[in-house]
Amino acid sequence: FGIAYAAFLLVTGVSLRFFAPAADASAADSAAFGVALGAWLLVWALISLIFTVAARLVNITALVAFALLTAVLLFAGLANIVGGEAAATLTKLSGWAGIVDGLASFWLAGGLLLNTMYGRDLLPLGAPAST
Repeated sequence: FGIAYAAFLLVTGVSLRFFAPAADASAADSAAFGVALGAWLLVWALISLIFTVAARLVNITALVAFALLTAVLLFAGLANIVGGEAAATLTKLSGWAGIVDGLASFWLAGGLLLNTMYGRDLLPLGAPAST
């Protein structure tokens, strides 16, 4: 999954750098790019949702991290599509979910590293769901 998200970040960065409308572009160009970017983010929200379902078999912290990532992408994608006042609210929700996701992801990474290196649970990650 790491390669998938690396590709996502690379393509998103290239798209924003080379295809985003300039500041002096028409409103129609900016709106069309916003809808296209929103659709791209929603596709990745769906992919993240699939990873979220799989993460429940890893541990609770992974489940939380992927669920929050799904929320980040969902809110950001919708914000780019709907526009207006709702976009501002969705963008703020996406940002706050991203901050909490970052904290959960750091806990997950630290737990995976430290628990493996020390051979015991220094940072609890939560038991995986039973199949």
